[in-house]
Formats: sequence, C-alpha cells, structure tokens
Amino acid sequence: MDNCGPADPFSCKKQRGSNLMFKKFLLQFFLFLLIAGLLWLGIRQINLYKAARIDERIEKLEERLGDLFLNIFAQQHRQITEPEVHEYLEYLTSEIFQKNNIDRESIDIYLLRSKTVNAFALPGRNIILLSGLIDYTETPEQLIGVIAHEIAHLEADHVMKKLSREVGIAVLLAAVSGNYNMELLREVAKLIASNSYSRAIETEADLMAMEYMINAGINPRGLIDLFKRFGEDFDILPSELQWLGTHPASEDRANQLKKKLEELAHTDFKVFDAEEWEQFKERLENP
Repeated sequence: MDNCGPADPFSCKKQRGSNLMFKKFLLQFFLFLLIAGLLWLGIRQINLYKAARIDERIEKLEERLGDLFLNIFAQQHRQITEPEVHEYLEYLTSEIFQKNNIDRESIDIYLLRSKTVNAFALPGRNIILLSGLIDYTETPEQLIGVIAHEIAHLEADHVMKKLSREVGIAVLLAAVSGNYNMELLREVAKLIASNSYSRAIETEADLMAMEYMINAGINPRGLIDLFKRFGEDFDILPSELQWLGTHPASEDRANQLKKKLEELAHTDFKVFDAEEWEQFKERLENP
C-alpha cells in the first residue's frame, strides 16, 4: 500500500516509480538466473556427452588392446584348454566372484603353459595365468590369492591407469588404429607382464585381495605364505619369479598383510581337499 496522499502527490508518484523499477529488476534478475541455469544445463549435457564418448572410446581401446595382447602371449605360450583344469579353477575362484559382487562373465582367465612363475592382468578385463605359477604354489589358497590380487588390479583399473601414465592414451590409440605398430605392442606387453606397479598400487591390490578372500571364506594366509616364499626363493630363482616386483617388497607385503589379518576377527575358513589339489596340478604337468 502506498504511504502517500493528496498533500504530497509528487512523493507518491516517485514511490510508485521506485516500486516499478524494483519489480523490473527482480524480473530481470530471475530471467538472468533462468537463462544461466539453462546454459549450465546445456553445457553440462554437452560435457556429459563428451565424457560418455571418451569413455566409450577408451573402453573400445581397452578391448582392442586386450585382444592384441592375448594374441601376442598366445603366440609365445601354448594355451591350456583341458576342461577338468578349468573346472577346478572355476571351483577355486567362484566364491571370490560371488561373495564380492564381481561379475564373473566380465573377466576371462587364460591358462598358458610356461615355466615362468607369473600371472598378470590385461586390458579388456583379462587375466593370464602361467602354469609355472600354478606349479610353484603349494596350496589352493596361495593360487586363489594370486588370482584375487589380479582381479583387484582389474577392479581398481590399475592396468589402464598404468598404461595411460607410462605409455599414453594417444600412443596406444595410434598403436591399435589402422596398421598397428606390432613392435610397440610387444614392448607394451612386456611392460604389463613385468608387474612393475608402484608400491602403493600393489598394496591396494594386496589389501583388496585379502578382503575378497575373507568375504569368500578363504584363508588369506595363503597369500601371506606365498609372499614369504617368494622372499626366500628370490635369490635362487630371480628370473623365474616375475610375479614379484622386488625381494624386499615381498617381506614388507607379507608383514603388512599379516598385521592386517591379526586385526580382523577370527573366521572359519573353507578347507580344500588336498587330493583334488594334487590331481589338478598333475593334470597340468601331464596334459
């Protein structure tokens, strides 16, 4: 309501003008906010679209790299395809996937025949297990620990992060497009097989593997024992033990996992049949 009367008509007119200007200002301000909001939403949609396209491109790159690296390693080592071997391996690892909500169908595990003690994750959610590593492990829990560790690398996207940092996405895209550079891909494959992750990344994968095993009711001490054994055998078999980064690291990693395990409440762990384990290893030795 206007506070003006016939005694001061000029003041009344001035006040009405001020009110009108204030209303126009509010209207312009709200219009500005509306336009700014619409622009922000538009830009956000564009950025999301670009991000989705980039993610799609990276995913295709990862799948392509995985196929190429698998082909490289398959040329170097004969693939183990015996159904009984794969069935037992599936039996060992099924709870790791189920109890940790990891899509089993999204990860492929390949067994290759080689005396080298090694396992590694590849782009495209692939894992390579060399028969030398299976032969080296003494218990199912040790082998499961290795596989859980490699699954952790995939789940945490360590493989592509490593390649992006050390090789570069642009180089990788160039390597797989058109007439891809096979020599470069072979060198990158060597880099992956070397397991030369940083200490922080390996620690993360170790702890994730332990968590996977505990959730699955599998004794993670198998992974601890394997690290200790690596440390003991490294001076004797340095070239064969490629799954290990460095000798001191094995001791540190074993102690770190042991300390973590001691902090956890006691759990009843699954017991694997020793005879079935030995039969599994015999099948690998006598295909």
